[in-house]
Formats: sequence, C-alpha cells, structure tokens
Amino acid sequence: MDRTIAKYSWDTDFNKLDSKRDKKYIIERILETGDESAVHELFSIYSTGEIREALRENRHLSPKSADY
Repeated sequence: MDRTIAKYSWDTDFNKLDSKRDKKYIIERILETGDESAVHELFSIYSTGEIREALRENRHLSPKSADY
C-alpha cells in the first residue's frame, strides 16, 4: 500500500495492515477521512466492486462519505 494513505491510519500500525485482510477497514477509513489523493490511491488498490461491497456492509460511514 502506498504511504499516501498511511497518515489516515493514525490509530493503527500502518506496517501491519494487510490490503486483503483489512480491506474493509482501509476502504472505510479512507472514504471517511482521506483527501482526494488518498481516495485516488484507494481506487488504484481496490476495484470499484470491492469498494461498493465494503460500502454496502458498512454502518459507520457518514452519509456524505457513503455517497462518494
């Protein structure tokens, strides 16, 4: 994973995040707190389908982030 999104994982050891295992956490965190660069990076790591799936299963995102 790119370090662009590392700054949004302040409460988690970024080096221990696994892009497959922690996919839902990463997607939620970036959509909720990330800037445009981080969201762009997110879409280069995960497919649109993976991001949609994480959004369907999520209940923690604000409506604004979920609509993104």
